[in-house]
Amino acid sequence: ALWILHKAGWVHRDISGGNVYWYQEGQTGLIGDFEYAKVGTDRGRHDVRTGTPFFMAAETLHRKYLFEEDELLNAVPFHHNPLHDLESVWWIIIYILFFNDDEESLSPAPEARQHQMERLFDGQLENMARFTFLK
Repeated sequence: ALWILHKAGWVHRDISGGNVYWYQEGQTGLIGDFEYAKVGTDRGRHDVRTGTPFFMAAETLHRKYLFEEDELLNAVPFHHNPLHDLESVWWIIIYILFFNDDEESLSPAPEARQHQMERLFDGQLENMARFTFLK
């Protein structure tokens, strides 16, 4: 669904665990909540903060929340692109891995996993741990 959206020239801008649906019966998935979707070539400013911080791409989170008041940074235009949507999918996968244990192969270091999860998904908008994690 995301590939089709991007091929049509749009970006979703709010890919999150709450906007991706999987139906076990029929093995079907879909993406919902398109209220913040934009045509990828739309260079107009959008003053409403979009995205769920837990799943927001690191660059988007960094630009939207850390440096909103920085005039120098704001002089450089920022536009959401398909890679930001794909990174949001990545964060959903990482979130699922940290929050779910397979009963047949439990984590060998649950405390370390919990600590890393808390660093990445602490809900703090100024969290820089994602840049380190991606590196």
